[in-house]
Parts: sequence; C-alpha cells; structure tokens
Amino acid sequence: MAERLNALPWKGSICESVSGVRIPLSPQNMEKFTNTQDSNIENFHKAKVEAAFGFSDFVPQEFKDDPVEYFEREGKNIKTGEIKYDDAGVVREDPTAVKDLPAWKNDDGKEVQTVGKRININKGEVGESGDPFHEYKILDRLNQMGLPSARPIAKAEKSGVHIIVMERIPGLRWSEKDSLNLKENGYSNEDIASLMAEAELRMNELKTQFDEAGIIRSWKLKDMVFEVDVENKKIASMVPTDWERTKVVEKETNIKANFCFPNLLEQRGEFLRVGEKYSPQNPDEFAHDLYLKAREAELVDLSEQVWKDLDNTDSYDIVREGWVRVNEHVEHTNKETGSNRDWRYLKQKIEQEQELDASIILKHDGEFHLVSGNTRLMVARALGITPKVLLVEI
Repeated sequence: MAERLNALPWKGSICESVSGVRIPLSPQNMEKFTNTQDSNIENFHKAKVEAAFGFSDFVPQEFKDDPVEYFEREGKNIKTGEIKYDDAGVVREDPTAVKDLPAWKNDDGKEVQTVGKRININKGEVGESGDPFHEYKILDRLNQMGLPSARPIAKAEKSGVHIIVMERIPGLRWSEKDSLNLKENGYSNEDIASLMAEAELRMNELKTQFDEAGIIRSWKLKDMVFEVDVENKKIASMVPTDWERTKVVEKETNIKANFCFPNLLEQRGEFLRVGEKYSPQNPDEFAHDLYLKAREAELVDLSEQVWKDLDNTDSYDIVREGWVRVNEHVEHTNKETGSNRDWRYLKQKIEQEQELDASIILKHDGEFHLVSGNTRLMVARALGITPKVLLVEI
C-alpha cells in the first residue's frame, strides 16, 4: 500500500515490497506505481462474467453489466432466518446468500429457471482451496460425468463479490416438504414414515453412486430437492444440492496409450487451414513449411501447461469420466461441420492400447495451436491419461 511521507524529497511516496521493505519511489516510478494501482482498482470493480457451455446466449445483459446488483435486486431469498457468525466473527450461515432468480431466455425463446448464490469465500472447501468458484467447478464436473445435479449456468465476479448461477431443480426443497399437505391427501403416520424411509434409502443410493465416482460429501435430506408421487406415495426423484464442502478424489488409470506418428498426408486440409490463419497472404507456403517441419518433429508428452495454453480446444476443461461433455462437443462439431467423428471408437482403441495417430500441435510466435486431433485429446482427458503429441515449431 502506498502512503505519503512529506519528509522525503519527492513528497515521500513509497511502496512496500513483498518482504515488507519500504522503498521510496522516484516521481517517474511513482507515476508507474499509481497507474498500476488505478488499473488494479478498475479491474477489481469491473464485472467479469463467464457462461457455462451451452448457456452463453441465456445470460441477460443486466447480469453481464452488474451481476452483484442484479443478484440483490432480482433475487428472492430461498431460506429464512438470521445470519450466523462463528467465534471469530466470520459468517458461517447466511440465508440471504441463495436466491431464486428470474427465468433466463435465449433468442430462440428457450427458458431456464435459475438460482443464484453469493459465495462465502471462508466456508467449506471454498475457504480451504482458496477458489471462490469451487462449487461451480464441482457442478460442471458432475454434469460432465452425468451425475444428478443442477447445471451450472454462469459465474461472475465484481468488487470482490463472487456469484454463481445454476439451474433451478424441479421439485421441492426439503424445507418445503410440509407444503405437500400429506395428511390432507390421505397419508397415515405409517405412510409418512414409509416415505421418509424411502427418502433415506434413495439418498444412501446416491451416496454410493457419488462415492464410487470419487465425489465425497456429507449427505443430509435438507440438502436434497425431491419430487413426490403423492398418489402412489413414492419418491419420484431426488437431486442433491449444496456442493461447497465437496471433495474430489481422482482415480488413477492403468491405461498405457499407444499414440504413434500421425499420417501427415491425411492432414493436408488442416495444414492449409493453419496456413490461412498464420499467413493469409501465403497460406500454401506456410502449410508446406508446416508439413516439412512436421516430418522432422518428434512425439512428446503433452504437458499440462501447453494443454492449458492451446488456443482452439476445450479439451483441457474435460474432467475425468466427463463423457457427457465429450459427447456434447462431438455432436456439436459433427452438426456444424457435417462430419461423423466417433469418440467411442477412439475411446475403445485407447483402452485396448491399439495404435492411434497422435494429435499435432504447432508452436508459432509463442502461441500453441491445435492442428489436428481435438477429439483424441478430449477422450484422453476423460480417461485421465497424458497423450503423446507431435509438437511442431515454426
């Protein structure tokens, strides 16, 4: 933090280093320091909004402009009660933090019911991990894995406040169960007890399913949303909510993938596409250079950093066993391009350790670009393996 000490020659402007050393700033450096501070403050107060896969056209402009103000103005509290603090004065329970929001619609008239949550950054795994969007990432993981949960829709940050928006699950929250008026609908005490026992059984079945997938959390009926078949006196469905205390246990894989040197002649179309991207004046020449360089390149393990830095693939965001998301991406690509990619065939080849052409990655001017093999990377990511790739530098 900067402060002014008038005893110094240039009116005492100082900054404090990471080690705590107070360093006088010259007028020139003070200007740079002030500009950096102003930029940081501006970024801190600027709204940052990111939509989940498939929901970019649902997010209303008002939310994009100011997600925090939208949340407070449009949201209706789901829970009742007062804010509770621990002995250190940290908020532990806040009934105003989860709100029903208006339905969001896209240009095609499709509608999604929404719930917003203001994140308590000191609570649960959020506080332990230091990641304010821990719960949002858990929801994304569950959806990729096809496990019952709300779909994440958007995440946002402004002025140090973090908001996540998720799909509102059809049914009743456990706190609303009395609205079923079971006795008025002819339920005896035995019927109600039987329904409660079934709810416990269904919840324990969910626990087993999630535990086997490496998703570890506490299980309480108050964290469930359920639908009741009142006429037949049965639980029709049950979906868990509230994932802020959830831990993920990644499973190890024993698959030894067998990626081999790719057939470059089959990738001429992709080489030309890359040539048009990086050398629009001479795409053929760039494509030819890429082909010649690829012939001399070697297969290497795809590092996490390079995978993350690839500018034209979502494969890095695929989670272990995220086959639902893999299928969504491939179906979307097939529809857009008229192709017929089959990720299941690639999955089978990798699992059976059969030879499979490696993906090709170009490194050019410090940028990493995927030339070919996006589906292979998605399948490898979902299997939890590190693929070999052909890394070409120009």
